[in-house]
Amino acid sequence: MSSSLIVVLRIGAGNRAKADLSARGPVLRDPNVFERHLQHPRRGNSTGAASGEMAARLSARDRGVSENCSIFRTHTLPFVRNLSHISDMPIVEPDTDLRSRLLARIESKPDEVWTPGDFADLGARAAVDKTLQRLAAAGELRRIDRGLYDRPRTNNLTGRATVPDYRAVIRAVTRRDRARAVIDGMTAANDLGLTTAVPARIEVLVDARLKPIKLGTQEIHFKYAAPSRLYWADRPGMRVVQALHWMQDMLTQKGERKRIQATLRRLFADPKHGEAIREDLRAGLSAVPIWMQEFLREILRADPHEAKP
Repeated sequence: MSSSLIVVLRIGAGNRAKADLSARGPVLRDPNVFERHLQHPRRGNSTGAASGEMAARLSARDRGVSENCSIFRTHTLPFVRNLSHISDMPIVEPDTDLRSRLLARIESKPDEVWTPGDFADLGARAAVDKTLQRLAAAGELRRIDRGLYDRPRTNNLTGRATVPDYRAVIRAVTRRDRARAVIDGMTAANDLGLTTAVPARIEVLVDARLKPIKLGTQEIHFKYAAPSRLYWADRPGMRVVQALHWMQDMLTQKGERKRIQATLRRLFADPKHGEAIREDLRAGLSAVPIWMQEFLREILRADPHEAKP
């Protein structure tokens, strides 16, 4: 790169160099002409002496900086080429910390099914969605349905991936869609140990219109229901009420009636959930049919701790 000349004029009263240079502005286009002008000023020019003095000073200082007129001869500056731009700087992944915290929460409940809303306190929704998608693409999470994820597990006997727990899926769906849900009677009876029948089609009454979800050989079918049919939604006694609706005909048989009563007594005596179920059934007893009230009243009156194992 050829050297160029930069002229910086000092502002001050009575600066003859400033007046001379401004009067002869076109000479600045060629640095060589300007240098000749300083060394051989024109005859009759009132500023010739000042120009000659300036050239002497400039030569004495090796063409550095003059006192009346700051003149710099610039050369290629190597450090300019080494300037760094923001685009050249390394980019730190913003979701690194989010990913670790998200996985830590999932590991705390490995059997649960998760939705993006479950991680709202960890980051923005767009960042959470992107992190979940990347974890699913990497195989660390399994995408069950829209907005439903779980930690994939492998069956030790078959070596295949296990099917997600339908109860965890239903809980996640109600959180995802802010819906109220009541499961069908056969599923409730199976959950409580009142029957060994396993439904291939799980029917869930909800107050939203949702698509079915396939889980291996099972399918969760969501059926829209009026709010009046969802009184027991998300309540501790919901499964007991739904199971008794499904087993109404069995209660007419003496043997089956005693078996169901014994199973429910053990359930009510459970130290973890028994008390909550009993109190919930007592509070909502008027909302069930008369035949169910008579059946439950007898069990609720008994001391739960007298239940046989």
